[in-house]
This record gives sequence, structure tokens and C-alpha cells, in this order.
Amino acid sequence: MLSIYSYHFLLILSTVSYRSVGATDCPASSLLLATPTVPLSILYPAPSQGYGWKKDGGADDGDVRVSNHCDYPVYMWSVGARQLGGPRLNNTCDAYMTEDDRVMITVEAGMQYSEPFRTTCPKMNDTHEYCPDEDKVASQAVSLKVSKTKDLVNITQFEYAYIPDHVDPSKRLSYDISLIDCHRVVGIKDADATDEQHNGKLDCPGYKGGIGVAFNMDTFNTNCPPVYCDGVHKCPSIYTWEWTQRNDASLSCKDKYLGSMELVLCASGNPQMEE
Repeated sequence: MLSIYSYHFLLILSTVSYRSVGATDCPASSLLLATPTVPLSILYPAPSQGYGWKKDGGADDGDVRVSNHCDYPVYMWSVGARQLGGPRLNNTCDAYMTEDDRVMITVEAGMQYSEPFRTTCPKMNDTHEYCPDEDKVASQAVSLKVSKTKDLVNITQFEYAYIPDHVDPSKRLSYDISLIDCHRVVGIKDADATDEQHNGKLDCPGYKGGIGVAFNMDTFNTNCPPVYCDGVHKCPSIYTWEWTQRNDASLSCKDKYLGSMELVLCASGNPQMEE
């Protein structure tokens, strides 16, 4: 079983990269590893109100939903952007993992799962690793990892970063779909992949028959660009083989969004996704 908490992808929202969580590579060594003799309490002093005094307000603004229109159940882990219980040394692949990250969620065929938005604490500079007020890893996004089995392998990922008070409205909600860690083949580029190579991705969770992202409070799609792939042809709207492709598949709402953001699996079972 692969590590739940290793990194593969940088979700670019501005000049700062936002960490999302993948399933293959360990995170690079952090500043903390270079200075192990410095107590974390000195590197990141506790605020007078205590670590994590600034509560996550994502639930007040909306939620993320996963609608399973497939004819099989999917198993999911919701990872990242959680409170840690104080600063931690980043010295293992799962150093920043929480118990909630380890919880497997089952979404039966024809059912829907929802959870509140979780906010991302922006990374202010290259040495900013932890946000004491929020008690979160700086710049860490959320990844919903979807598998066909109870093991975290060959996953489809829905990744987002929500920063409701960002000074730039277009940086407040960014999102993408990634198939990179599903039947991964190193060296293939999205722009050059053949139809035969794409066929190897058709077994990815929720992809065959279509996958998409919809926003219930953006009826005319004027704020948040929707995503729809038919699950038959190569789709430039998602990351399929690489995360440095020619046309970036990370999308952002133009302005603040309040409502539900929905990942639709096997979208041909939901005709509205194709309209």
C-alpha cells in the first residue's frame, strides 16, 4: 500500500506553489531538517491564544461533494489542510499526516459524499513551512484520493486549495483533476500521448464514461470554469500523465465562490454534466 501522505503535485495559484498530496514520492527535505537542533517552539512560537486558535471557516462558505454515478463503489481518502496539533518535524513521508487523513470513506454506487471546504494557509516565503495561527502546513491543498479498492493504488485525485481571504479574488479557489497516479507510466507527456496510451487510463476510478467538476451556485459558468471529460478521448482539462503540461489543467474561480463544488464520477450517468 502506498503512503497516503507523499507529494506529487504543485498546485500553482500565484508566484507561490501550493502543496497537494499525491501517492508516489516523498516530500523534499524542509528547512526543519536542516536545523534539527532548533526547538520547533522557537521556530514557530505558539500564539497567545494557542496553536490553531484561528478556526477553519470553510464550512461557512460551502462544501465539496463526490457523486458516484459508477456501477461500483469507490473508496476515498480526504487528505491535507488539517490542523496538526502543533508544529512537527518534516522528517518522514507521513510526518504531516493526521488521523483524519487515514480514514477511508466508502461511496457506494449511486450515492454522494460531502464534506465542508477546508482552507489553505498561504505560503508567504520559501522558509515559511507552518502557520501557527491556523495550525496547518503552509500552502498545503486538499486532495480527495479515489480508488476502486481499499488500497491506495491507481487513484484518481481531485485537488483544491481554498483561500477565502486572498487579496486576489482569482486565487481564492483553485482546483484540478489528476490521473497521474493511476496506472502511471513515466516519460509520457499529455501533449504527445497516443490513443493507445490513453486507453490505459480508462480503468482509473470514475473516469470511464466521463468525469467532471460542477458548481451548483454558478449556473451559467461565469465564475468557476467547469470540467468535463467524456472518458473516451484524451482530455486537456485534466492532468493525465504529467503536471507540467503545455496547457495548465489547474483552474480557478474568477471571484469568491459560495456553494458546493462537485466531483462527478462516471458522469455519463448524470446527463446534466454533458449539457
